[in-house]
Amino acid sequence: MKDVTAQVDWNEQMDALRLESREWLGQASLFTMVYAPATQVWQRWVEPGGDLSEMLAPVSKNAPDRAEWVREQCKRWSADTEIDKSLQRTLSEIKRRKRAIRIEARALRQVQSRVHEAVEIAERWLALLESRPDKI
Repeated sequence: MKDVTAQVDWNEQMDALRLESREWLGQASLFTMVYAPATQVWQRWVEPGGDLSEMLAPVSKNAPDRAEWVREQCKRWSADTEIDKSLQRTLSEIKRRKRAIRIEARALRQVQSRVHEAVEIAERWLALLESRPDKI
């Protein structure tokens, strides 16, 4: 009986996390930053097929076969220096200008904070996978 209850609880937690992931992605496309180019990059990352959208797709679908890839993405996106590099790279793809512009200061911190939210959701999914009752 304990095993059944543990499995039911785990399934409920997984369903709630899947829903949270989908809702977060739905809201993320509406987030704006203090600097328009930062908002443009953000929207690129959270649109279907975007980097953060792809990281959370296995969470939303509960695709455990993608766990290792999600773990790698969490590691990548946890580093603020990597976020900054990806931000500038995506910005240059969007703008295609000769004159360089940078996203810095408050706008950079806003993007980093939002990225950390996505990583936190993905990390909670990974932890939940590890605690799956039939795995223990």
